[in-house]
Amino acid sequence: MNIWIFAIGLYNRLIEEINNASKEGRKIGPKDTQALIVKFKEENPELKKVYSKVLQMVNYQLWSNIWSLSQLKKKGRKVGKLRYKKNGRYKSMNFN
Repeated sequence: MNIWIFAIGLYNRLIEEINNASKEGRKIGPKDTQALIVKFKEENPELKKVYSKVLQMVNYQLWSNIWSLSQLKKKGRKVGKLRYKKNGRYKSMNFN
């Protein structure tokens, strides 16, 4: 089992959910995406093999990235959107 693949998949899936909510005019926050992790675990039983703290930290990292982009935007910097991660681009695994 490769935890990196699951972390990348979860990160990308959460970005997709945030983008879909934005297109539909819904507000979605960290607690909402945290709740989605449980749903994703039911859809993909392989995710149940990954420590829950790792999955929670993927959610935390995503929202940390979003916050950082918003701070840069407030300072007048031109910023784009978060990109989907490819294999080999998600290089840190967090446990708290």
